[in-house]
Parts: sequence; C-alpha cells; structure tokens
Amino acid sequence: MAKALYNPKYLELGGQKIPNTASVNGFVWSHARWNLKVNEMKKFPDEVANAMLKHCSFLVEVDKENIEKVKDIIKEKKYKCKYCDFEVDLKMAFMNHMKKHENEQESGPDFLGDVEEASPSQIYQPTRKQQQVLPDQKEGIPIGGTKYTPKVDGDGVGWYGEGLEDDVKS
Repeated sequence: MAKALYNPKYLELGGQKIPNTASVNGFVWSHARWNLKVNEMKKFPDEVANAMLKHCSFLVEVDKENIEKVKDIIKEKKYKCKYCDFEVDLKMAFMNHMKKHENEQESGPDFLGDVEEASPSQIYQPTRKQQQVLPDQKEGIPIGGTKYTPKVDGDGVGWYGEGLEDDVKS
C-alpha cells in the first residue's frame, strides 16, 4: 500500500496562518532519500510515509475526505496579477511579470492592439553580385617588386621605401 502526504503551503501556529518554508529534502529511510516540496502532494510507501509523519509533524496525510480540498489548495496561486490572468507562486516571477505592465503604463494604452501587424510581402535580394576588387587591381597601388627591385604603380613609376622619395638610394 501507499500513503499520500501533503506539505502544506501555510502552517497554523497560535491561530495564525504563516507561510511554510520547510521543504523535506533528502529524508533518509529504507536506504533511500525522499523529497517533498512545499505545496506538493506525493504517494509514499507506508513505512516511509509513517516515518515522515513521525519526524515532520507539519506534513498532512491525505485521505478520501481531504483530497479534494488539498488539490484545490495546490491549484491556488499565491500571487495574482490585477491586470491580466497571470498567477504564480514565486514572488520573483510575479515581480518580473509586473514589470511588463509598468512598461505598458508608461507608454500608455495600446490603442492599436486590434490592428493587424504588417509583414513584408517579399524580401529584397540583390540581382547582381559586385565584383571584388583585388588590392593589386586598384589604381595607384604598387604592383610587383621584390626585396631588391622597386615596386611599380599603374603608370610604371617605381616606388621606393615606405613613402614617396625623390632620390633613389643605392
């Protein structure tokens, strides 16, 4: 047989409801580790469930009478957005969601909300390819030459050294 256990979202202490922060992580029993997060319900073997109930008094055993109530509580979300239908249990996720609404409020209401978005009917693609000009083909750039002979530009004038020089050094 198996027993279902529920780790409640809220604990009753002194007549007050306080949020439960006690997840059961790594409960060792029968040579194995068992986990049960807050607001989660799982079936455990009888021996494990009895040990968990004994050691973790805040856990609730789920039976025929309270299973529907537990399922409803699990479905309830802690944070609900007042602008849309977004619901979540995590505060950070809720805060990130609310930033979207802040941006909407700053930009004003979206009066174009029901207008269809435009999309391109065709993507432009160039019809001809440009020829790549090699550095040797550009006018005025020296062509040829070796370590001991000067480079010559398109007009046949020799280039010497790093810049223009009037005298040829021997």
